[in-house]
Amino acid sequence: MEQKFTLIRRHGLAGFFLVYHRIVELARESMLELGWGHRETPLERLSPGRGRGSSVSMLVGYLIGLSHVDPLEYGLSLDRFLSEETDTYPDIDLDFPRDVRERLIVRVIEEWGWDHAALAGMFATYRARGVLRGLGKALGLPADEVGFLSRRVESEGVADLPLLPGLAERMDRPGWRHPLALAPRLAGLPKGLSQHPGGMLVSSTALTDLMPVQPSAIAGRYVAQWDKDSVDDAGVVKIDLLALGALSQMQQTVRLVRNRSGVEPDLGRIDYRDPGVFDDLGRAETTGVFQVESAAQMQTVIRMRPRDIYDLALEVAAVRPGVGANDGVSEFLRRRSGAAWDYDHPLEREALGRSLGVIMFQDQVVRLGMDVGGLSAAEADRMRRAFGRRDAATATAGWRARFLAGAAEQGVSSETAERIFGKFNPHYMFPEGHALAFAFTAYPDGVAAALSSAGVLCGPVQRTAHGVLGFGHAEAGCPAAGPAGGASLRQPVGAALYGRGERYPAAGAYFRQRRGPAAG
Repeated sequence: MEQKFTLIRRHGLAGFFLVYHRIVELARESMLELGWGHRETPLERLSPGRGRGSSVSMLVGYLIGLSHVDPLEYGLSLDRFLSEETDTYPDIDLDFPRDVRERLIVRVIEEWGWDHAALAGMFATYRARGVLRGLGKALGLPADEVGFLSRRVESEGVADLPLLPGLAERMDRPGWRHPLALAPRLAGLPKGLSQHPGGMLVSSTALTDLMPVQPSAIAGRYVAQWDKDSVDDAGVVKIDLLALGALSQMQQTVRLVRNRSGVEPDLGRIDYRDPGVFDDLGRAETTGVFQVESAAQMQTVIRMRPRDIYDLALEVAAVRPGVGANDGVSEFLRRRSGAAWDYDHPLEREALGRSLGVIMFQDQVVRLGMDVGGLSAAEADRMRRAFGRRDAATATAGWRARFLAGAAEQGVSSETAERIFGKFNPHYMFPEGHALAFAFTAYPDGVAAALSSAGVLCGPVQRTAHGVLGFGHAEAGCPAAGPAGGASLRQPVGAALYGRGERYPAAGAYFRQRRGPAAG
């Protein structure tokens, strides 16, 4: 803790974390007002929001309710999130159930006032199709012809408009030359202001002293007329309050179980070491379960058969482009099945020990930069980021030279250093804390699947039917699809999900206790 407090004092982040703590308290109040959760459950066991990304590695964040992951238990490195050389505010994203997030945004604005708290703005800009439509309307050109031509636009830039089929033959008609002449002047200009999906600005200095702020079209919300890049340049804190469908699905499950049985599950008290949950995960009985329901995830989870939360985090992280780029997934699974392997150099041991010598996380790239290349934490993270730039070949050339030179100083041969540097790639990987955070969401989602077939199946059905197909609220029909209601609902979604609760000893014992002796 002293290391964390030292960094907080050094960077002046005490107020930053207190703002986050207050937001978590407001979210918890919103959650209880909506009828979710139990007031007696400690904040650290049932925080209304779930942190993601590298912020999960911050112990202070865990203690004030920003994360469900104990970074000490899982040995998470802080270097990727906050170091001595950090010169910007750390980035902390929080996931909430949709209804909690909607209420929370308004509560935050009420707490600090609209002049100190508002959503960041977003600016849609004119591209080729919009330029043609906008100029056609302004110039009074026939709407049907403008619409026909704009639908044929394939590129976003206006440079190709003179080549648009059907436009050239109209050049001799009154007014049709003007769109081509004016298009370069309109392209790229702001088209209108919209609100950022979750970027909340909170400032001790009045936002209105820095930027215009206006009421949103949604009651109770206010929007700043600056986008996230301008906000970052000004050093204003942007807190991302995100909606995660899986959390809403778990809430829906709890509600349906409560309505049907009179029992209200408390997912904040489940046992995260129940072998029955991992048995079902290992059989890929994961339809509707967060992060492990895709075909690729199902194939991987069957081969890996996770036995604890960290295993599940490795599985979640494995199905990512950055891991697969160097055949990392197959190599990891081979090694996990007993194939012989060794490190390219002993200096890789600390970074890659738990992933069997395969780079699975962004943090490992940073750690290898430090342990093998002799870079500082901030330098190693900048090296990692350089791989993701558009000019990656140029941007990484200098880092390659520094990495090789630093490795040589530590006695690493140039051939070995080249081989290690060659493992780095521009494709996306999870931070280690992010993978753990998602594992801590996938596990209770799997438990929810076990405890109520109707609950877990209604979650995905409600999201699809209500949001896409226009059916009524799913809860009205879902309760009939339990043991007395036949299999019509659960079969299309996955019959394997039904009736798993009795196979989970720890979860089953807890729910029997909650129901009371008479319920058996």
